[in-house]
Amino acid sequence: MIESRKIGKFVKRARDGEIEIFLEGGEKKVERFLVHKLLTRLKEKWVEQLGLEVTEQGDIEVTPPLNKTSVLGVFAAGDCEPPLRAFPEGISSGHLVAAGLAG
Repeated sequence: MIESRKIGKFVKRARDGEIEIFLEGGEKKVERFLVHKLLTRLKEKWVEQLGLEVTEQGDIEVTPPLNKTSVLGVFAAGDCEPPLRAFPEGISSGHLVAAGLAG
């Protein structure tokens, strides 16, 4: 189930792996598994200034595997292009871009 209400706090319960979640409005829930999808947005004006195409989610549109953008000679790496949102994957995408530039 997706819960969109704000969370007031988490409390670790005595039972192994259980978390009590205090939601806005006073409701409490107990869960054993949580997932959070961080909403990210590009804040820099350079994306607009370069005229890069972006996805519906606001990420830079790229063509895998070398992450070419809609502008000739411009590549995107790191957390500005989907689906790479973690540090190791961001580094890896930098290597792919470097390969594209060298090729």
